[in-house]
Amino acid sequence: MKRTLLIVLALVMLAATVLSACGTKKEPATDDTATVTETTPEEQTTEPPKREPYKPDTDLAELDFNAQLVRILQATYKQSEFYAETGISSDALEVAVFKRNRKVEDDLNIIFDFPTVQMSDAMNIKPWKDALKGYLAGSTSDMIHLAANPLYYTTSFITENMFTELGSVKDSYVGLDKAYWNSSFIDATVINDRYYFLVGELCTSVLDRMEIMFVNNDVAANLLVGKNVNFYDLVYDYEWTYEKMLELVHTAGNGADSGVWGMAMGRNSYSIDGLLAGFEIDLIKRDEMGDLSINISDRNHQIVQALRNLYVEDPSVNTTEGDAVFRNGKAMLNACQMSNAAGYYTSGVNFSIIPMPLWDDDQADYRVVPHDQFTALTIARNVPGDLATKLTAVLEDMCYISHSTTYPAVYEKTYQLKYNDKEANADMFDYICQSLYFTTGYVYSSIMGDIKNTPRYLIYPDSIRPNDGYSASIEATLRAKQTNATEQLEQFLELLYL
Repeated sequence: MKRTLLIVLALVMLAATVLSACGTKKEPATDDTATVTETTPEEQTTEPPKREPYKPDTDLAELDFNAQLVRILQATYKQSEFYAETGISSDALEVAVFKRNRKVEDDLNIIFDFPTVQMSDAMNIKPWKDALKGYLAGSTSDMIHLAANPLYYTTSFITENMFTELGSVKDSYVGLDKAYWNSSFIDATVINDRYYFLVGELCTSVLDRMEIMFVNNDVAANLLVGKNVNFYDLVYDYEWTYEKMLELVHTAGNGADSGVWGMAMGRNSYSIDGLLAGFEIDLIKRDEMGDLSINISDRNHQIVQALRNLYVEDPSVNTTEGDAVFRNGKAMLNACQMSNAAGYYTSGVNFSIIPMPLWDDDQADYRVVPHDQFTALTIARNVPGDLATKLTAVLEDMCYISHSTTYPAVYEKTYQLKYNDKEANADMFDYICQSLYFTTGYVYSSIMGDIKNTPRYLIYPDSIRPNDGYSASIEATLRAKQTNATEQLEQFLELLYL
């Protein structure tokens, strides 16, 4: 019998005084009125210097790595996220990537090289895995130092010893408490001071992959006449719940009769994963002591059953045409990725963006998850220790410089200027970013029996996995998954604790 493991999550985050534009927890307003009291010299204490949330603790520009070559492996379909050939372009983001890279090269006296793996998307991970294995087995001259991994399934590579455990890098320059690193991702992935992946403001694909709700403002105005509905007010007042969403969707009427649906969403992971995460369905639970366990609860059953009804039975919801229905003005709401905004804008859709709804009034806050095709940064396993230390400086400087280069560029180019030309829309985009949330079960799902995807398969089994037994009872399937995933969780934790 496997021994019980006491899991204690290391406290890695210090409280930041300034919120990052994307990836930090929203905080309630506080009374900042100071209370002044007199103290004697004996009572006065020396306070430690304050740490700047947007500034590295070390002046990285003072380092000199003697023209060290740093090779970052990328997938061809996302190579523009980290590589730009020239700083002369009409594309603001391309110029920003070039300037960011050149600044880091100048700061540290390094030379970047960006080999690629031929991939069209993150679904087929085999080319990526084969390339990594080849580089790990190769010579020093073609060594890969950093990898910009499509997170989809690459977490399983840590069990195959393909990445450096970042917590063990001696004299690391990475400041996990800095606001340019995604605090939610850190909280989800750092266990026993061990971690392998980093996500921060240099990973701009996180923004594209955010799973959110779009509102067709013109359709909403026509279908909700006299209802005096302001979707932004519903969100800010925490009244944007699943029940409220159903009420508005049903008010819009039966699409089969009218040709206009209250809601459109494809039967795919882009919509369902966002709703499940939005409803705070965490199948891996972490308690106050940091212990991890499989969390199969009655609440989970209720949510999965409710979404199965929504996708399969609700006549006000179109799940067969999804994106096209919304784009053509035949649906009021659409659940999909933020990247869809480009097509909507080009098509002339008058839209707004909002987070996925809360499950109920008991839920404390909104949760927005990026689909796991976004990129995360790692250090290759065969990098020697002294070079690994240098690479942590590269990662830290890239993320720090990204805060003033690539992140503003992607925000200005993609969201604020094009799609959020109104101040209220830009404010909502910031609000959605502040709700960006990762969980341990979501990030490490592929190591735990693909646990996060089980509810998805239960919701639309006929179209996704008709022969895998997911048409059975929701409760029975989740209970069976609990047994299997618990065993795999123990194996995963042994890797991190032994």
